Amino acid sequence: GQALGTAHPLIELGLLRRVSVLAADVSGLLAGVGVYLLLSMVTRFVQTPLSAGYGFGSGVVVAGLVLLPFSVVSVLASKVVPILARRISFEAVLPVGATMFLVAMAIFLFARTSLWEILLTMAVAGLGVGCTFAVMPGLIVRAVPAHETGSAMSLNQVLRTLGYSIGSALAGTI
Repeated sequence: GQALGTAHPLIELGLLRRVSVLAADVSGLLAGVGVYLLLSMVTRFVQTPLSAGYGFGSGVVVAGLVLLPFSVVSVLASKVVPILARRISFEAVLPVGATMFLVAMAIFLFARTSLWEILLTMAVAGLGVGCTFAVMPGLIVRAVPAHETGSAMSLNQVLRTLGYSIGSALAGTI
């Protein structure tokens, strides 16, 4: 801590030199951007009037229900992560989750003419986010000294929240 200016920093930035911590933090930021970008765009797309030439012209209730697969699958995925981590390794779960989320974004980009495609997009996104967010704390806790766990986890949460803000702003811009 002293090399960066203070003996007892609130957040020990030196922990970012550890690959697992840096990977979890960068992934948290990027996943936060992606989650809010996708959630915002999907709900807006579902509600866009048919007269626009795209969208389904659905109401708020349908737009909200479209998010249900995301929530259900992300919770289920978080329950499967410990089993998956034991089989392939804790470190390998993060890229698997990120890849699943990218697959969901690709589905939304190329296949959105039917409501079932939107539901599939959200389920795959839930799988990716569930895996990604469930494995991040474990990566961080395994990589830092016990007395730095709170600091390291807090920074990860701040970066995720920053990502949510950026994703929300991007969705509004697009």
